[in-house]
Amino acid sequence: MYFLGHTRFSLFEPESSSWRLSRAIGASDTDKYLEELYSHERLNDRAQIFIEYALPLLEKARKGNHLVHVVSYSEELPEEYQLKLEEASRRYDWLVLDKRTAKRRKGKSLEKWALENFPTGAVYAEYRLDDDDLLAVDFFNSLGKYCNEN
Repeated sequence: MYFLGHTRFSLFEPESSSWRLSRAIGASDTDKYLEELYSHERLNDRAQIFIEYALPLLEKARKGNHLVHVVSYSEELPEEYQLKLEEASRRYDWLVLDKRTAKRRKGKSLEKWALENFPTGAVYAEYRLDDDDLLAVDFFNSLGKYCNEN
């Protein structure tokens, strides 16, 4: 079975209404939003959860399945955390980094990622994982039972 995941790792999106922090102060005070979004305290916890727990769980869960997990992050992300993501992408060959820049805030659609990474016509399931979420190690095998061409 094929699975395509996506994590938006503390993306810099001050105009977004999707997140509590951007809704509260994003567009009205970009500097304050940037400071809170990338505070060391906030990012340390998220990086630890994502890199030390979520990714190893995904590695265990993917056994017997084809996995691509895209991590979108902004160029504004402090370098320390960009380096941690780069190191993780070297450790896990199924982890793909999607660095967003001021000129390219929107990324590829997941459909384009699937076309580039899975065989033509492959049936796949998409999932989204927040940077502070975890999945059970039987997630893909359980979900795979419901995936078919329909």
